[in-house]
Amino acid sequence: MSDRAALYGDGIFETMFVFNGCIRLLDLHIQRLDTALYTFAGSGPADAVRYLKHQIKEYHSKGFWRIRLTIHRDANGLYTPQSDYLSYSIQAQQLDANDLTQQIQLITCFDFRIHYDKLSHLKSCSAINYVLAARQANHKQADAALILNHKQQIAETSGSNIFLFISDVLVTPPLTSGCLPGVMRSFVLKIARKNNIKITIRSIDYSEINQIQAAFVTNAIRGIQIVHSIDKQMLQSNSLIAQLKHIVDKELKNNVGDTATQV
Repeated sequence: MSDRAALYGDGIFETMFVFNGCIRLLDLHIQRLDTALYTFAGSGPADAVRYLKHQIKEYHSKGFWRIRLTIHRDANGLYTPQSDYLSYSIQAQQLDANDLTQQIQLITCFDFRIHYDKLSHLKSCSAINYVLAARQANHKQADAALILNHKQQIAETSGSNIFLFISDVLVTPPLTSGCLPGVMRSFVLKIARKNNIKITIRSIDYSEINQIQAAFVTNAIRGIQIVHSIDKQMLQSNSLIAQLKHIVDKELKNNVGDTATQV
């Protein structure tokens, strides 16, 4: 058998936030795994979830943890695998709570694009575009890169989904932009609807970059993070974004039955 994730990028992964033994937004992670595994191997997430629940008990239950579940095809063969046998692995990293709330600076990456197709929803082990975009941002002393698609539209960042306040309207790119279907993105959209906060899902052309008044990014580990600047242009503070962040943070902390599962 061989590690086809390393040889061919023939694997997927899921990154989760764990606090005091609870996986936050586990139901949404399982939904995404279900869709991804069906595309990847024609199977459901049951085995992966059993493995996750068993392995996570090996790690400390106290504090904040970043847990990565990697699933790869463990089979002989070159590009054509000789079986769809799947192997699983877990990586865990303890987090500093102070690092989870920092505002971030973005730069636009023009060199490495993404596009929309039937694989766009996969968190694939073949993530070279995101790696190179993040590397470029780091070289420019930024925290992450704003990634465009082949249509010159804003899609996401190198590690998060993005929400922008443009012309007094809160907008986020559609999944057809090529962005990943982030679990925190889904959760934020759900909470916004519940609290009558309008978020418009639409294509955002890069030509609108100078009209961005405020912005935030979302991912499963850090929740909502405010964007301080894009391409060194400082953004404004925004009362609607502050209100939404307050509500989301409260839901993530208090609504344990809906947002986290004890394992």
